[in-house]
Amino acid sequence: MQLPADRVMVITRRESWQALGRLQQLDPGIGGVEFRLDLWRPDRSMTALPGDLSVIVTDRGGLGDAIRSVRRDEICRSLGAILDVDPLTDAPPPPDLDWIFSSHRTEQLEIPPEQLVMQAQRRGAAAAKIVFSSDDLAQSRAAIAVAKGFPDFPVISFCSGAASVVDRLVALDDGQPWGYVRPADDETDVILNVPTIEDIRQRYRTCDRVSQRRWFAALGAEVQESPAPDWHNRLLDDSGCTDRLVQYSTLKPDLFLQTDPQLQFEGLIVTSPYEIWARQVAEPIDQQASMMPSWNTLIRYDSGRWYGTSTDGIAAANLLEPISRPGSVAVILGNGATAQVVAAALSGRMKVQMLALDPAQVPEQYRAADEGATIAAADVLINATDSAGNPFDELCWDPSQFSGQVLMELGYRRYRSAFLQQLDARHKIDGWDFFSEQARCQAKLLHRIDVSREQSRELTRRCCREWGLQHDPGALQR
Repeated sequence: MQLPADRVMVITRRESWQALGRLQQLDPGIGGVEFRLDLWRPDRSMTALPGDLSVIVTDRGGLGDAIRSVRRDEICRSLGAILDVDPLTDAPPPPDLDWIFSSHRTEQLEIPPEQLVMQAQRRGAAAAKIVFSSDDLAQSRAAIAVAKGFPDFPVISFCSGAASVVDRLVALDDGQPWGYVRPADDETDVILNVPTIEDIRQRYRTCDRVSQRRWFAALGAEVQESPAPDWHNRLLDDSGCTDRLVQYSTLKPDLFLQTDPQLQFEGLIVTSPYEIWARQVAEPIDQQASMMPSWNTLIRYDSGRWYGTSTDGIAAANLLEPISRPGSVAVILGNGATAQVVAAALSGRMKVQMLALDPAQVPEQYRAADEGATIAAADVLINATDSAGNPFDELCWDPSQFSGQVLMELGYRRYRSAFLQQLDARHKIDGWDFFSEQARCQAKLLHRIDVSREQSRELTRRCCREWGLQHDPGALQR
């Protein structure tokens, strides 16, 4: 009997089996395969396996079907495999076959996971697999803790909710014996929450097992399409740094500040709607941070205390430094969290005014008495609205009054900025260039990696090409 190691490829169809050799070349970390007989019935004559792979045979839902169970056991013997059995849904294993005790926890299953592992030991299983149904961070921590509690008995434990791809990768890199992957083109419903080889290779850059990593997280209410993990992990991989950034959509951001040793994060990239929360739960990293009303970056110091700043504000100040001087005027369209952070970062260098649909919502120090005159006097015009088009179209401002030097877009989106296309200026700073600048600031703070502005932009260009974006960062600058 050979227990799995590293990543186990889930096989649900003939095409995946036939492509196994090619998939192993893409991911040398594949150490085994799992045949899902409930999803695919392989040929009985299939006995040859490429390389020294361990084999798991699983047939969910066969409890009470004697013919089906006999066939499962025969295939397992012919492949020299180990059975995966959930006692609640599957036929029990025969005495001559080694098996993995599987338990898929639900709200109705009240048995503590530690007792399930001990039950697996008492029943003679070779290993245990405990699957949590929730994708809450507290459950992720609990899953990691279960596996760590049995150092002399193989246990894998992870969550299977919406964030399962992340949870499974974290569990594997935390030292669990094995985890599961699937081919990128296999979209069988039952295994959609299993990470693909491309998830591992491209998104998290974890082709090689590293048992001790420093983990960072991007969190918000909805961060599924955040570009931050891809950008940061490409940089970390290129730099030979073992740090990794994962992402979580959460309704409980406070859980990420816990300093217990299970799944402890060294830093956080904070997205909407938690920027103001971040400002409230941490201390300013420096004097500049203390002037900002919200933060998008938190760092945990060795003392266990959290410190924060906003790389959005730092990035805007960096990009506008060549024209920042006493007497110059920056006008910001919009009054959201990013707008106010940028205003705070620039206010020590130039005059800042802010325009919003409801002027009463603009902080008093940034209010403008005459909107038209304000735009006409601006040296820099910054779009911090959420408008998909030209914000002037929605907010009834006349763009023809602007004759300043710089147009700056803060939003990085999957379409070209109408704000930059329809207005004219000597210099145009695109939203993806803004993203590149704040990302390089975060890389310095979180990972202590210095990245030049051009290197950062090139990294963003690479990401955009792979994301299928027509937009090319920096293309609108001149």
